Amino acid sequence: MATPTFVTRQLGRRLREIRDECDFTLRDVGKYLGKDSTVISKMESGNVGVKRGDLLAFMEMYAIGHDSDLRAELIGMFEETIRVPWWGEYAEHASQGLLDLIWLEQHATSVGAYETDAIPGLLQTFEYAAAVIEAVPNLADDRRAGVLELRMRRQGLLTQTGRRPELTFVLAEAVLRQEFDDPEIMRNQLQHLLTVADQPGVILRVLPLPRGYRPGARGSFVLLEMPSPYPAVAYQETLVGTKLFIEASEIEIARSVYAGLIGQALSKARSSALIETLLEELDEQPAERELAKG
Repeated sequence: MATPTFVTRQLGRRLREIRDECDFTLRDVGKYLGKDSTVISKMESGNVGVKRGDLLAFMEMYAIGHDSDLRAELIGMFEETIRVPWWGEYAEHASQGLLDLIWLEQHATSVGAYETDAIPGLLQTFEYAAAVIEAVPNLADDRRAGVLELRMRRQGLLTQTGRRPELTFVLAEAVLRQEFDDPEIMRNQLQHLLTVADQPGVILRVLPLPRGYRPGARGSFVLLEMPSPYPAVAYQETLVGTKLFIEASEIEIARSVYAGLIGQALSKARSSALIETLLEELDEQPAERELAKG
């Protein structure tokens, strides 16, 4: 069975909330819709998609008027569940979690990313992305190509016209000091970061190497603030897949941690200055190697 999408789960979650408010049981709704109560439960969990006729029946049973804001909200969510976005063509190459992240990025009011292991995908050059994806074990060549193409297309978010989210990136300094067999990969990547950092609506901050223990986030994550009716989301990749956090208590923690990281990070100007220093160090390395040979 296909993994349910974020928006499918949110529509089901909203329908369950409304059912509870109306004080109906699953059996009540199933009888009205002519379906088994287990099917209604699966719709509410997002494991079974809601069809247009089902949604109309739900709204009729819950006495949701034709001109109500709630009706418009539910129809809007339903339309999102059946829309086929451009990234849908990469479903065989990417996890549903990553596809959900792209949907969230496209709809968010703001995106805050913290990265400890690699340059964020939205900011990677083609060569850097190719090197990172090549290092992923047990990935077929055709899937590597699909993931790379998806990553590059996803970066259209940075330059798209019209509405786009405010983008903030906090990068651990260690990420900027990675070494590749080809030093040009990191040199070009650092230059690209400086270019992106100058774009309007983009904030790039560097978290300097710590002195002693630094409390806060344990691992990379993305915090996405969403417009109504969707909840804010914290996205995190794990060893076994991806996880989306949406509960209010979870989001409160994520916001607090991210605010702490921002507070510890270098200013935008000092972050750019550090990247420029790292570029200078890369330029000096060939000369140092020649001197060592002599």
